[in-house]
Amino acid sequence: MNKITITAEPPVKVTAIERAILKKTCNKALLKFGGQEPLEVQITLCDNAFIQAVNADARGIDKPTDVLSFPNLDIKKGQAPKDCAEKQDKEDGRIYLGDILLSLEQAVLQAEKYGHSSERELAFLTVHSVLHLLGFDHELGQEDEREMFTLQEELLIEMGITK
Repeated sequence: MNKITITAEPPVKVTAIERAILKKTCNKALLKFGGQEPLEVQITLCDNAFIQAVNADARGIDKPTDVLSFPNLDIKKGQAPKDCAEKQDKEDGRIYLGDILLSLEQAVLQAEKYGHSSERELAFLTVHSVLHLLGFDHELGQEDEREMFTLQEELLIEMGITK
């Protein structure tokens, strides 16, 4: 069974509905794209000021962003996490994929901009980040971007989360 831990950086308030959407979407993405081995992901929710500081430090971009992914493994697109068995926890058998940092503030702003619910935006950003943890990268070119965004939309449609 996958383990998805959700924390929040103060003063961010997270509703039970938001937590449920994040957990459900993350778990579905892990099952669909990560294989059958038990995986672990840490999701930290924050505001724009917090993610801006992390974005400046990690990427040298001093502005807020919606989501950042910090992979624990060097997985290539299409590679199964089980190929990184040396990273498997000896106690519970899970493979720690990495961390997701998501700005709730930015997700709400983007939902308004794109004309859909903040729940849909949270689900979209979660799938997007999980794919990054699994080696996908839309910044490598148009073909990679098309593939990644197609996979994201397929999963959201499967979950009944539409625009």
